[in-house]
Amino acid sequence: MSITGLPWRRLAATALLLLGLVPGPSPAADDGDGPVLLGIVSERSAPRLAAGAERYAADHTGHEIVLRTTGQIAGLSDAELAALWQRADAVLLAAVFGDAVVPRLRRLVQRDRGPRAVIGVSSDRAINRLTRLGGRQPLAGLEDATLDALTANPGADEDPAAMRRRLAAEHPAQAGWLAAHAYWSGRGAANAAGLLAYLAREAGADVRVPEPQPRAPLRYYHDGEVVPADALGLEAGRPVVAVLDHDTGDSAGQRALLDALCEAVREQGPQCLVLLARWGRASVTALETLEQRLGDAPLGAIISLQGFVIGGGDGREAATRALESLDVPVLQGIRLSKRTEGEWRLSPDGLPVDSVHYRLSMPEFQGVSQPMVLAAAEPPRIDPLTGIELTVTHPLPAQVNA
Repeated sequence: MSITGLPWRRLAATALLLLGLVPGPSPAADDGDGPVLLGIVSERSAPRLAAGAERYAADHTGHEIVLRTTGQIAGLSDAELAALWQRADAVLLAAVFGDAVVPRLRRLVQRDRGPRAVIGVSSDRAINRLTRLGGRQPLAGLEDATLDALTANPGADEDPAAMRRRLAAEHPAQAGWLAAHAYWSGRGAANAAGLLAYLAREAGADVRVPEPQPRAPLRYYHDGEVVPADALGLEAGRPVVAVLDHDTGDSAGQRALLDALCEAVREQGPQCLVLLARWGRASVTALETLEQRLGDAPLGAIISLQGFVIGGGDGREAATRALESLDVPVLQGIRLSKRTEGEWRLSPDGLPVDSVHYRLSMPEFQGVSQPMVLAAAEPPRIDPLTGIELTVTHPLPAQVNA
């Protein structure tokens, strides 16, 4: 994991690196006691990985964690990106999408002649296929259908750990990647720290790697806390407004909107129940079982905070049928993760043009309409530990009340 030899050889390698021609092997071991871990992640998932890095760093002094969002990567020149890559002993690519970064990272990995471990999870297929563990690329030759089966989200009634064990038995060559994927799909700071430990071990570090902690694909958030489905305590006869959010909706930087929405709903008289559902089959189950969960409390309306289409590609039609069966207004709420309130109010377009299709157009195919911006981004800040740009959202009271 280090460059050895005469000084001129190091200078020559550095010159090629700065030209962006070759990533080369990593010099990280020359700079400290532990590995250098590089993580590239979407803006939305950045707070989770940063929280995991803080936990990991507290127990592993001498290990350097460098994190960047895909937006930060898009702003780097090829030489700067190669230099960032060069320092790393192992790389995590999580929730990475977009033409601005995917082709560049793909070229970088293909040119990389070093021993770096690379883990791609919950990303563009081309990024997932770049995974390199133990010198092998376990996903590189898989057909799309097989890769999609490995990356599918569990159903609401399926145990994520049991699903991973089943897939590992069916695809033993991909068992290592499935373990890494389990940390990321488990959500939370503890699992993010576990994934960094897994990455460090792949880089050769002697670290303890905890087991992934699976999270239920469908949870219920009521009166400020996650409660079991059979303990919702809804009042019979009093209407309920259901808020459908992603399973990350109760994380820091997103939970405030749920609390503000439910407070505004209760002030108008109805009860409020939040469904935290993983995108895909769990979201379908959330809708199909909603009336059962409400008991004798009638459903008045649904506010969807999920973008694109509820249920994803495979579950879209089933989710649409469930919405038709429920037969209540379904409103679209929007979190603006890339614009502050001031930027949004002063903008000539309201929403960035490249987000209109998944924030407005696709939901309308399911009858999810009357879109309204409910939260906007706070000014970004740089995390002092990892260098990642962090942006969280806050609710807009006037919009929520409306």
